[in-house]
Amino acid sequence: MKTRAKVLSVEGSLAEVEVVRMSACEGCHKSEEGSCSVCSLMGNSKKTTTVKADNRLGAAVGDIVFVESSSGRMLLYAACLFLLPLILFALGFWIASLLTDAIWVYVVAGFGGALLAFLGVGVYSNVVASKRVDVQITEVISSASQSEKD
Repeated sequence: MKTRAKVLSVEGSLAEVEVVRMSACEGCHKSEEGSCSVCSLMGNSKKTTTVKADNRLGAAVGDIVFVESSSGRMLLYAACLFLLPLILFALGFWIASLLTDAIWVYVVAGFGGALLAFLGVGVYSNVVASKRVDVQITEVISSASQSEKD
């Protein structure tokens, strides 16, 4: 996945970049006054997000750059976030059905499995994924220092 971003800060070989999330909300039939109502319900009405990016090209603060991330890794993250809770819900439901005939136990075990999946994804995100840099700067589109000269 390749998109435009603006460099906010540089620290060693890493840069913090601001990405405008156009594709996430553009064309959404739930769009209200420039922001997506679904995103607002989910607690994020901003159309921008900041990420750490590998800065091998030496981009400076204020530069407009292209950043790229591995589509395979992003699909894996999406699968973990959306499919793992469904799978663990079904697994909890099935295990409970082997142990008892009470339907309420099936439902509790299913939701317990889904909760376990969300907790696992949250811990993984905070412990492992937050330390990894999955985004890299692939091209400097316009340099902030050149814009000042013009």
